Amino acid sequence: MPSGESRDGGRRSLRDSFDKLCQDLNMDLESGAEAWENLQRIRLNYTLEGETLHWLACALYVACRKSITPTVGKGTMEGNGVSLTRILRSSKLR
Repeated sequence: MPSGESRDGGRRSLRDSFDKLCQDLNMDLESGAEAWENLQRIRLNYTLEGETLHWLACALYVACRKSITPTVGKGTMEGNGVSLTRILRSSKLR
């Protein structure tokens, strides 16, 4: 199989793992999209060692922390309410 097909197949599998993780966490679309884009950008410039799912979890955590959620009373909350503990459990990183 040509390497391009192998990479695309690997990328598809990675995307499937990422989508499943986002679904398990009930992740909002914006945070999920930001995490995926950031991870892809980082993978172009760096070699990520270890379990890819763990890197996905790191990207999701960063995206969750950057998110701003509106609250009742016209205030805002930093983060989207997905806890680090849930991310660690869902990605089996405990």
